[in-house]
Amino acid sequence: MGNSHSSSSSSNISKIDCTASSYILNMSIKDLSLLQDKDYCNKLILLVSNIINQNLSIDEINTLFKKIDPSDSNNSHHSIEIAKFYIKIGHLFAINISTIITIKNILKQSQSQDIKGGGSEDDNKDFVVNIQELMDLYYDSDYNVKNGVFLGMNSETKNKYNNDLQQFYSHFTQNGDNIPNSILKFTDIPFKLHNNYIHKNEKKNINNIINYANNLKKILYYLNYTMENLIQNTSQLFIIKDKEICLNNELNMEMVQELIIESRNIITEFYFNYEEEVLENAKIYEAIVMEKVIESTKNQIKSLDNELLKFME
Repeated sequence: MGNSHSSSSSSNISKIDCTASSYILNMSIKDLSLLQDKDYCNKLILLVSNIINQNLSIDEINTLFKKIDPSDSNNSHHSIEIAKFYIKIGHLFAINISTIITIKNILKQSQSQDIKGGGSEDDNKDFVVNIQELMDLYYDSDYNVKNGVFLGMNSETKNKYNNDLQQFYSHFTQNGDNIPNSILKFTDIPFKLHNNYIHKNEKKNINNIINYANNLKKILYYLNYTMENLIQNTSQLFIIKDKEICLNNELNMEMVQELIIESRNIITEFYFNYEEEVLENAKIYEAIVMEKVIESTKNQIKSLDNELLKFME
């Protein structure tokens, strides 16, 4: 009889864990955001506490409470504390998944936004970055009198553009110096983390094209590194039991709190480093623009002088 009762209690507790897991994993984006609201969480604690009281016996509640927080033997509001435990797990899941979604959106926007347009105002609020096309900055020949713009490059400038493109490709992808025939301009290079990339603190180079490549590579590193760590943190909350995803039955209040602190550190470090590197990216890009404008202006003047001499001959 005792073993039967113990087995039944264990089954009921396990059922609560699996039910909680199912609810957490099936939350919508709106539900995820609500779990970050303190008042909503307080109301949810009372609701979950009532569900626990309705579905578990006093002995089962005590057993579950001892597993969750064995250090707290004086607390008489066991169902409330158990509810807080489940809400903490839900809150951690919501924070992690929301951040992962944000990172995926940044990557998606960076890969798909209009390069020349530089993205929308909303994109910029999310610190969206990508590989900007620089070709227009090199144009210094084939002056169009009607439009007042240069449409081409002289042979020396074309070689310079191809050399800069090759250097950027080599440093950004770390695929060596042999650039594929399909890469004819900067925006032909896929904006993604390549498998052979190992993060290291590259020193600033005198060549801003190389600095630009290294900076974008570092930004991608922070995006992917953060996402992988948050996925690892989240995976510790769940186990697969009888082909069903349930809460990890080894979790207790101390472990969940440790995971919350770890997650908080991961996310804080990400936003600090990411924002810093994106601001650095803007500075490097502005420096490149300034350099190329100065170079192109000199070449454009030479080109116009040559055209004038031809006209006067």
